[in-house]
Amino acid sequence: MASKQYSWLIAGLLLASSAQAQTPEPGVLYTGRVQNPLATPLAGASVLVKGTAVATTTNSEGVFRFRGPAGPQVLVVSYPRHLTVQLPVSSPDSVVITLHSTQPRTTTPRRRPQ
Repeated sequence: MASKQYSWLIAGLLLASSAQAQTPEPGVLYTGRVQNPLATPLAGASVLVKGTAVATTTNSEGVFRFRGPAGPQVLVVSYPRHLTVQLPVSSPDSVVITLHSTQPRTTTPRRRPQ
């Protein structure tokens, strides 16, 4: 009799865990790419949803992907030595974000022809 009760208990636990595994993650999926003005990906850029603890970093191709709150949000994107961008998003469409460097451009002075 006790083994029959344990069988029902185990079956119930397995059913509950499989139902839980099929539940989709809450929120919406945000995806995009962070790059510089030359379209070079910025790996390791921070992307966060303003006013929340939801954040991630970009991969080696500058791509990010995470679940966050639904509705209009502001993505804050930052990378060392680049201007931080705040991008309002109202739908989870994939976005391309271009960050500009805060470093002055280095140019080689041109010599005048003699």
